[in-house]
Amino acid sequence: FPVTITFGTGGATTSSIGMFMVSRTGASALSLYKNGSLHISDTTASSTPANGNMRLGSISASSFRASEFSMGFVGSGFTATEASDIYTWFETYRTAVGVT
Repeated sequence: FPVTITFGTGGATTSSIGMFMVSRTGASALSLYKNGSLHISDTTASSTPANGNMRLGSISASSFRASEFSMGFVGSGFTATEASDIYTWFETYRTAVGVT
């Protein structure tokens, strides 16, 4: 489902750098986590996702962002604790392999 960084309550983020995770835990419960912490919540009702390809960093097969991505993943219904745990795990891994 498409999500913009300025949805819901909590305001816009000032930087696109970090780990962003969107989680839907109910029909009208949507949360955006940044670096393992709740950043924005929203009560937009869910809808059936469009049938298509999942893209990380692009909006079509020929349109890509000039951005760097360290990781991408898909999951379902992450809790606040799980979002924090995933962020901590990934940062521990990045430190261990020398990524800054």
